[in-house]
Formats: sequence, C-alpha cells, structure tokens
Amino acid sequence: MPGMAHAGWKRATSDNFLVYSNGSEEGLRKFAAKVEAFDSLLRLVTRLEAPPAPKRLEIYLLRDQASIHRILGRAGRNVSGIYLPNMSGALALVPRSEGSDKYDLDGETVLFHEYAHHFMMQYFANAYPPWYVEGFAEYYSTAEVDSDKGTASIGKPAYHRAYGLNLSAPFPIKRLLSDDPNPRNGQEGDAYYGRAWLLTHMLSFSPPRKGQLTKYIDAYANGVPAEKAATDAFGPISGLEEDLKRYLVARKMAYRQLSGLSIKGASIMIQAVSPAEDALIPERLNLMTGIEEKEADGFISKVRREAALYPDSPYAWDLLAETEKLTDNEKGVAAADERLLQIKPDHIPALLRKAAALADASGEAEDEQAHWKAVRALIVKANRADNDNTVALFRYYQSYRDQG
Repeated sequence: MPGMAHAGWKRATSDNFLVYSNGSEEGLRKFAAKVEAFDSLLRLVTRLEAPPAPKRLEIYLLRDQASIHRILGRAGRNVSGIYLPNMSGALALVPRSEGSDKYDLDGETVLFHEYAHHFMMQYFANAYPPWYVEGFAEYYSTAEVDSDKGTASIGKPAYHRAYGLNLSAPFPIKRLLSDDPNPRNGQEGDAYYGRAWLLTHMLSFSPPRKGQLTKYIDAYANGVPAEKAATDAFGPISGLEEDLKRYLVARKMAYRQLSGLSIKGASIMIQAVSPAEDALIPERLNLMTGIEEKEADGFISKVRREAALYPDSPYAWDLLAETEKLTDNEKGVAAADERLLQIKPDHIPALLRKAAALADASGEAEDEQAHWKAVRALIVKANRADNDNTVALFRYYQSYRDQG
C-alpha cells in the first residue's frame, strides 16, 4: 500500500478545526488561522451567532497533490483535495502547495468549497435546490481571507470553472433548476458547477434581481415545486437564461470586501502528536479513504506490525480494530478492543464496537431483555464519556429498532 515519507506530525487545535501537518509549525499556524478566518467570514455573512459545533473538522495538510494521490491510489489521480463526511466526524485532505496558476483547482479552493457545504448543513439544514447547494459552495470557494487583518473578499471569479463556462456546452438552465440536474459526465459536471456558481453570483450582485434568490430559496424550502419556485422568483426562464449569458461575458464582475472577521491566531494551540500517531497517521488516512480489496491483507499485516510497536497507545489499538474490520475479522476486532479498553476504559469507539458485536449476537441470547440491557449499558457509557457523540446517540436509537 502506498504511504508517505515519515516526518514529524503536529496538530493545531482551534475553535472549529483540528489541523494536522508534517510541515513547518509556522505554516500550520497560518493555515489554521486562515480556515478560522474563513469560518468567521461565513458566520458574518450568514449572521450566525451559534457557538462552534462540538465536533471539530479534521484537516490533514499534505505536502502536495502527489501526496494526496499516493494516499488515494488510482482513484485520486485527478483529485486536488478531498472532504469525507462521516457520522463520527468529517475530515479533509488538502495540499500545502498552491496551484501553478489561477485556473487550477487547488486544495484551498476545494477545502473552502467543502467547508461551505459542511457549514450550510451544520448550521442551516434545510431543503435546498441541488444547484444552489453547489452554487453556494462554489461562490465561497473563491473567497480571499486575511487572518492577520480580519478582512476578506467574496464573489471573486471562479477561474477554475473557466473551461466549463467558456469552452463546454452551457448546462441547460431548465435542468440546472430541476430537482435532479444529474450531470452525465465530467465535462457536463464542470459546466454544471460553473453555471451554478455563475447563477449564484448573478443573483447575489445583479441589481435588477435583488431579493429574488431569497424569495426562491424560501419558496423551495416550503415545498413549492422547483419550476414554479423559479418562475415565481425569477420570471420567465428564457429571460433568466439570456441574462446569464450576458452576465458571463460582462467586462467586469462585482465582488464584496468585508472587515470585522474574528482574529484567532493567538488562541491556536500547536503540539506534537504522540509517537504512535506520528507513525500511523498515513495508515489512518489510507484506511479512511478506502483500501482496495486486493491490498487489504497486506495493509492489515502492516498495521498489525506497526501497532505492536505501541502496546500502550489507544490510537494504535483503535486503528488496528478498525483495520481488522476490513476482512470481517471479528476475533481480531474484539482482541484489539479488549486491549484498548484495558488502556482506556471509556474509549468511545471501542465501547461502541463492542456494543455492536453484542447486538449482532442477540439471536443467541437466552435472556433477550438482559442481553439488550448489556448492549445499551456499553452505549450509555460511551455517551457519558461524550454527550455530543453522534454515533453513540444513533446506536442507542438503533438498539431499540434492532430489538424490535
């Protein structure tokens, strides 16, 4: 399994993020401050006053795109960065290096795009038209933030969508506004993202269309069919199409400059990770992004060898337990979790894996009520260790559904 050259990993902890890097401490601090400034920007423009979410987003800063490609294997040959949502917490992989020119889709643009999705669904969960979900993320992906001055600009051109907007066939406006736009291939996908950005930008800045986007989003969220919500808010779709074409070729595009972003650089804490994490982070990223079936046995053997070097590390044994699941090795998972709970009796993933295994064996129980009580006792113990752990909350609900 391809890995990464060893270097000293460090972790930056801020209000909303856990950022890991095997690069310089200065670069790590600057990046953590920048993503916090981006979060502050989104809070400012959406007027959000809610506190940070209990679970921080994990971001792994890798050296360059080639490092990401090595982690992802063949599936990641053209990937500039990746965001992986998960019930136990989302993570993102982005390169420290920038694109070669402004038309490249670089890691920061990908991260801002995906964090905009994360932010929207975390704090403003609602029914949105599919094109606007992507248009919102594309619109904010081009933001420029200065974490030292607390300033930002939004609405800058999406140069990384220039090809899809100018050289591909325009994505049909009626399909764009439908409930199922469904781009059929990569070229259509590029055109779709480009037009979603362009329409969001036009509706945000064009004076004649002021207020239309809010009216449209509200109608759609209240169950008005997609086509009617669009025509009620925008007028004839043919007119919207013509305006969009003219907007694309306009000599200038407006953007907004903002100030007053929260500056949090001083509150970012940086520390070296444990020796086990330092050695095993690449394997964890390999596991989280997917292991091909033909490589599973070799990967498991490698993790077993490396985890054995850290017999008292919860990180190592947790990774081993998750790795053993690749081949449904129930005994291997149980053995790793037994050792893990000896080291850390309230380790949440271990408690939940043990609860899941016990639930799976419910058909063999002589006393069903006592059996499910034991399952829930493990889940409750995990919940008490972290009241906000979404997996524990879900497993508790699931236990009643499974019991029937």
